[in-house]
Amino acid sequence: MEFFYRELRRKHRVLMDADEPAGGAWNFDAENREAFGKNGPADAETPLGFAPDATTREVLTLVQDRFAKHPGSLARFDWPVSPDQARAARLRAALGIRSRAQHRTAPAKNGVDYDSVSLEILTPYPL
Repeated sequence: MEFFYRELRRKHRVLMDADEPAGGAWNFDAENREAFGKNGPADAETPLGFAPDATTREVLTLVQDRFAKHPGSLARFDWPVSPDQARAARLRAALGIRSRAQHRTAPAKNGVDYDSVSLEILTPYPL
């Protein structure tokens, strides 16, 4: 994956200074590998959740009816569904990631991937 991302950065001129990576390095993984303790990060925040509104409940019912045999569950669906909710969720997730930057690529010892906990809510909502 390392070289794939390098090629994308070159192709799309992302985080590049001329032909060199911005900051002088392709990545800083070695600096982001501090391990979490056995219970994960002490300051891990729960991603923001939002109570489904009437439209969302209607869509959840439709999805359940049409895709009941598919894997997964909507029982705890609390994702943002409006632009304002998405911005709030993105900001909270981004702040949480920044505060734990040294742990971003470190797996927890108890098997929980805390990086994806924040990134799962961050990724779908571009700035």
